[in-house]
Amino acid sequence: MKRISQLLLFLIVSLLFVSCFTPRASYSKKVSEPSKPISNFLILYSVLHDDLLDLGEQNYNTYLNGKFNNLEDKGFRDNLVNKFLELGRGTDYREIFEDFRAYDFSEFNIRLQNKGVEFILLVTQKSYVHNEELSDVIKYQVYFFELGKEEPIWVSYGFTNVFAGKLAKGILVKLKEDKLL
Repeated sequence: MKRISQLLLFLIVSLLFVSCFTPRASYSKKVSEPSKPISNFLILYSVLHDDLLDLGEQNYNTYLNGKFNNLEDKGFRDNLVNKFLELGRGTDYREIFEDFRAYDFSEFNIRLQNKGVEFILLVTQKSYVHNEELSDVIKYQVYFFELGKEEPIWVSYGFTNVFAGKLAKGILVKLKEDKLL
């Protein structure tokens, strides 16, 4: 009986620990200072296995056009955006862009400017490794861009195997630690 009580106590403590866990990035780097205080940002999500060193026209056309608003990733993307909004941060991409529609680079930027967007938080699924014996491993890389600058002002990597709510919370914690928010 004592053994069962100890096991139950261990399980309860473990569940409490996991429920309070805020995921952390393995690595992050503040590349440059923003030119103005960050009060809000547009949230985008895409699957992107390559590094995105800049958000110029060529990389936008190669990696993001038609992918940040595709139907395949809509469920996770919308859940992630909703979690950021629940935490009081971010601008909803759905207010600016329609799903399943390609926007050329010029139209993309015009729509952002018309809505007053000054920063973009791009969350990407960087890697996915299927593991039948343990569990699948998903890692995310996050980029923070200021409009008018092609290179990101901040990048992080390594948020692993988290649901949308925990991912949003972890990203915001890391942005605050790195003094961007």
